[in-house]
Amino acid sequence: MIHEAAYNSVPTAERSRLHEIVADLLDARGGSDELVGFHLEQAATLRLDRDRHATRLAEDAGRRLAAAGIARWKRQDASGTGRLLERALRLLPAEHASRGELLCELASAVNTAGNRGRALELLNEARESADGRVRLRAEIEHAAVASLSDAGDVALIVELAARAIPAFEAVGDDRSLARAWMLAGWVRGGALGLHQEWLDAAERALTSYRRAGWPTSTPVGHMAAALYFGPIPVAAAIERCRSLLEFEVADLVSEAHVYAHLGGLHAMACEFDEAQQCLDHSHAAFVDLGRRLSLQRTWAPIAARSARLRGEREAAVAQYVQTCEDLVADDAGFHLATLAAELAELLCELGRYDEAETWTSLAERHARVGDRQGTACTLIARALLLAHAESGEADDRARAAVALAEQTDELNLRGTARLARAAVLEHLGEDGADDERARAAAEYNAKGNVAAGRSVELRRAAATSPTDSA
Repeated sequence: MIHEAAYNSVPTAERSRLHEIVADLLDARGGSDELVGFHLEQAATLRLDRDRHATRLAEDAGRRLAAAGIARWKRQDASGTGRLLERALRLLPAEHASRGELLCELASAVNTAGNRGRALELLNEARESADGRVRLRAEIEHAAVASLSDAGDVALIVELAARAIPAFEAVGDDRSLARAWMLAGWVRGGALGLHQEWLDAAERALTSYRRAGWPTSTPVGHMAAALYFGPIPVAAAIERCRSLLEFEVADLVSEAHVYAHLGGLHAMACEFDEAQQCLDHSHAAFVDLGRRLSLQRTWAPIAARSARLRGEREAAVAQYVQTCEDLVADDAGFHLATLAAELAELLCELGRYDEAETWTSLAERHARVGDRQGTACTLIARALLLAHAESGEADDRARAAVALAEQTDELNLRGTARLARAAVLEHLGEDGADDERARAAAEYNAKGNVAAGRSVELRRAAATSPTDSA
């Protein structure tokens, strides 16, 4: 209170002058961008005359706060980055050379913090930049953020990346190149189900992140995801993840992502104690980091699938329901289609068809053209519900799911589609169920998913065992 009273008793013009003096003293002594920027900001804000000196003060303040914001972003502090870059952009002139790039970085940070609407606003502003390179980066970033809701078009990201990558390479813009490779890979894997291509793109992104001097947690996390979903067998994928932990992980964010996927891989291998230890480690790290969205979109689905592989189907249902409800609240349609459909398929297995109908309908509302994984999972759930209703359309949906899954390299998805068709054929009293189960087992075994493969073999044995005639 004494400080405030003394401070407010000083005339405004004098306060501005003193803040500028303090900023110069701190700068001469190697003061941080954030602290120097704060005093310059105060000096500019308090200055009564809007003359050339005031303009220079504001620009200097904006430049120092922008540097502080980027430093925060490199430390994975999305909230701190957002606050600093918002202040910087208010101070920098509209024509400042770095404004467009700062808008893109701020958008990425606020999206990571969970404010998708604000991110889209910022990217719309960046798309008006006079710099064609900045406009191209803003376009691809905008398409990626929009794709997380039902308004986005995943095919647009692929199209933009094909234009952006050579353009960024030509001018040596490693930061934008890193983002373009990362986003292109995410679509190739997360939507189109081409996870080997995702892994290759993530490795290219990793190289560009390094050259640009940015932390590599995002591409490392994407590499772990591609290993988890993709065709590389479980044993080899586990070794690659361990190599990532030893040689590539440089912060808690990437460590949490790798451990989550490593836990899922151990669950496929029936190494359930190791799986739980990895998942617990990942969960604790994400909680410590305050990464709510990472818990929701990365850790929780893997935890649900792992519980199912352990045979804890009710625990898996509970995890799926909580995750899907969170995704509904966040309007995260891209992730919701797949997870709601996976939940519905599990509920059908448990004979809870009314609940399965609710989640299948939700998945259908959020499925989109171009999302092979989400659409295939939705077709699987609908096929099982139609079979329960003894509808002749059930096998049409099941065959469509198999055909779509075959366009991906996601062996687990292909196995699940085959297994669902077996259930449909058996329910309808038609031939071919055991052949489909054999194909499902082959897909799971090719991945090294021992837990799923054993489950299929048990079903085959149960289906072919003689019934008790007593």
